[in-house]
Amino acid sequence: WDAVSSIDMPRAGGILVGNAIAERPDLFGAAVSRVGIADMLRFETTANGVGNVPQFGSIKTEAGFRALLAMDAYRKLREGAAYPAVLLTAGYNDKRVDPWNAGKLAARLQATPYDVPGVELGHHGAQCSFDAFIARFRLDDPALARLASIVRAADCARPQDAPEAPGLLAVSRG
Repeated sequence: WDAVSSIDMPRAGGILVGNAIAERPDLFGAAVSRVGIADMLRFETTANGVGNVPQFGSIKTEAGFRALLAMDAYRKLREGAAYPAVLLTAGYNDKRVDPWNAGKLAARLQATPYDVPGVELGHHGAQCSFDAFIARFRLDDPALARLASIVRAADCARPQDAPEAPGLLAVSRG
């Protein structure tokens, strides 16, 4: 197999992303799980989880438990394994997948914290976290530079700096 550059999927697609990097981390250079489900054994206990029992199964039956365990990326991660770069997002206003799913998986992957005070990948002066990522990993793609100007305008409360910023801000708030 040749490694692919990345894998990126939202919500229930996070099951695929999580399992792909857990089972075959050598195939990916990067992975993105946008508001993804990582802990399938706990998902049923969330507000939206019960409604997904017909699709995914229930921890209350042996067959359901085994099926959920088989798709539970969190429990498949191995200590000391070399995983690709992973970006996990959470939607604090998204009622479908609780934010702790991303946080729990990030902790298990020994994530690098960002966008919190005092860390390398955070706000510094007029620069936002996105700028810090670009600088840290020496990304010089013109498209990323343009995207950075939009993210910076939305993230640093300067929507007048990019016409797309208000829309990005609205989407990020759910």
